[in-house]
Amino acid sequence: MDAEASLLGAMIEASPYRRFLRDIADDAVRIALANNQIRPILSRVAASGRVPSAGWLGRRRADADERILLAFLEHLAFASPKFLASVGEWPLREHRG
Repeated sequence: MDAEASLLGAMIEASPYRRFLRDIADDAVRIALANNQIRPILSRVAASGRVPSAGWLGRRRADADERILLAFLEHLAFASPKFLASVGEWPLREHRG
């Protein structure tokens, strides 16, 4: 699963949401590898040999598997403590307003 973890790390670094994902990268890998839907997709993309780098998303269209992984990372980014703090919603259970 090293290839999958490396791929996800590279996707995080190439992601426009990397500032929210970097702090939770280990959790993202753990969750992806434990997920019965994401793990096989991650394995297929890792086996393809395409490694994301800076500008990766702008140079070509992501295929269906890559779009699923990008949606997974986007979800994690918007659920991350760093993003929630940036919009005043972290820590949880604080009284607002």
